[in-house]
Amino acid sequence: MIYISYQELLSDLASWDEDLPRDIDAVCSIPRSGNIPSSVLALSRNIQWTTVDGLVAGVFMGGQRNPKDKINRVLVVDDSLLSGKAIKASRKQLDALDLEVVYGAVYVKPGNEYMVDYSYKPMATPRIFEWNVFHGYWANRACLDIDGVLCRDPVGWENDDGPKYEVFLKTATPRFIPSVKVAALVTNRLERYRPQTERWLRQYNVDYGKLIMHPARSKEERIRAGNHAVRKAEIYKDPAYELFIESSERQAKTISKMARKPVLCTDTNELYGG
Repeated sequence: MIYISYQELLSDLASWDEDLPRDIDAVCSIPRSGNIPSSVLALSRNIQWTTVDGLVAGVFMGGQRNPKDKINRVLVVDDSLLSGKAIKASRKQLDALDLEVVYGAVYVKPGNEYMVDYSYKPMATPRIFEWNVFHGYWANRACLDIDGVLCRDPVGWENDDGPKYEVFLKTATPRFIPSVKVAALVTNRLERYRPQTERWLRQYNVDYGKLIMHPARSKEERIRAGNHAVRKAEIYKDPAYELFIESSERQAKTISKMARKPVLCTDTNELYGG
C-alpha cells in the first residue's frame, strides 16, 4: 500500500512542473481532488485557474494576465487516474470548446498513461492520499481511533476519569471528521462513557458502523490491563477492515505489527506496514 501526503504531492508537483510545456495559458481542475494540483501549478506559473464547469462558462480566477490576452491552450488536471472515468467525463464537457485542451494526472495506474497527454508518476494500487482518506473508499473500510483522530487528545489535567474528563468529552475540539460512513470506531475510552461519546459523534455528524470501547470499569483498571494497542490489533484482524487510523505512533506500530495490516498514524503522518 502506498501513502501520499500533501508534502510529497507538493514535491512531485514541483518536479512535474519542470517537464510540462511552457505554452500552457491556464490550468483547469477536475473536481474535487484535482483542485489541489491544478491550483498549485497555476499559482506556480502565475497563470489563470478554473474548474471544468468554469472553463465551459469562460470563467477564470487569478493569474496576472492582460484581459485582452486570448487563452488558447488549457491543461486539465486531476490528482490521479485509475479507471479514467473522470477524465472521460471531462472530455465530453470540453470537446466542443474552441480551445486546445490537453489532459494530465499526477499519478497514473501503470498501463493507463495513454489516457492523458501528460503524467508524472505511474502508481499501482492500493494507494491512499492524505487529502481524501477520510472521504471515500478507505474510510468505508477503516477502523478509526477517536482521541487524537476525530478530536484532540485530552491534556493531563482533563484526564481525571471524573468531572473534568466529562467536560472534555462534551467539548472536545474536532480534528478529522469523515464525510462518509466509517466501518468502526475503536477507542480506549471506557465503555461507561458511551452516552457522552455518542452525543459528541451525533453533534458532528460522524456516521459509523460500530463503536467499540474499552471494557475496563475505570482508568486505573485500563492502565493495569496495559492492552491499549493489543485489543485494537485483535479487532483490526477482522477481514472486513483494510485500514486502521491511529494517533499514537507507538500504538500504530504495534497494531500494524500484530495485525499484519497497514496503520496510518495521524501524529507522524506516516503509514506503517503498508
